[in-house]
Amino acid sequence: MKTWFKKHFAVSELGAETLQKATFACFLTDLWNMTPVILLMFLADQLLNHRFTPEGSFFPIQKGSFSPLLKGAFSPLLLCLSCILILLVLYVLLSKEYVCLYDATYKESANLRKEIAGNLADLPIAYFSRHDLTDLSESIMSDVERIEHALSHSVPKVVAM
Repeated sequence: MKTWFKKHFAVSELGAETLQKATFACFLTDLWNMTPVILLMFLADQLLNHRFTPEGSFFPIQKGSFSPLLKGAFSPLLLCLSCILILLVLYVLLSKEYVCLYDATYKESANLRKEIAGNLADLPIAYFSRHDLTDLSESIMSDVERIEHALSHSVPKVVAM
């Protein structure tokens, strides 16, 4: 995957590695973002099929049953614990995704700017007398900004899908 990133987006080895990590973090976050919907669908199924008791617990636990989860029991306490677990895991995954996406992207952007500055330093001075320096720097910086935006917002999320 690193070679694909390097080939298609012209990033360095470090940039390709960090893009790969960011893509994996986006994939895990997208996968885990489906769990609240699955939990809601399970709750709706329980409610719509009248699988509840007046005490408020779904599928009352049978005497002698060892695990209420295996019997299909669903209680408000289990719902609250599931929601808290989902929120905690989402917090951890979104934090990791943020660090992978933006820190890595801006490091790659800084390396790109340094590389461009090095290439500009190698140009002869006569080149700058024939070209408008403000237009040149504006076009270079806007191009780098577009690359930075694509690497931080679009590429890892699209590849993760």
